[in-house]
Amino acid sequence: MSQAKESQSQETVALELNQALDSGSLYEVRQLLKSLPSAGIAHLLESSPPKTRNVLWQLIDKAAEGEVLQDLNEDLQSEFLSELDAPAGRRTHRGSRDRRPG
Repeated sequence: MSQAKESQSQETVALELNQALDSGSLYEVRQLLKSLPSAGIAHLLESSPPKTRNVLWQLIDKAAEGEVLQDLNEDLQSEFLSELDAPAGRRTHRGSRDRRPG
């Protein structure tokens, strides 16, 4: 695939993801993420605002997290690795939807 087509394809997926996020269709977001290679997901995470990035990270298949982490820049790798290392009840991502009243 040429670089121009690949860039256009990534822009199309990013637009679809934003529309799905805006509509609250997390199932659709998850399906779109599954269709992307790990490098594409990493690029999407790196180019998303923090709140959106955190939601997207939560929707990535657990089996794909390792590959995506390898493709992320070091700052995001550290951020997500610290999240993974945190005890289940102490996850602290800003904007995380995992927080439940205790």
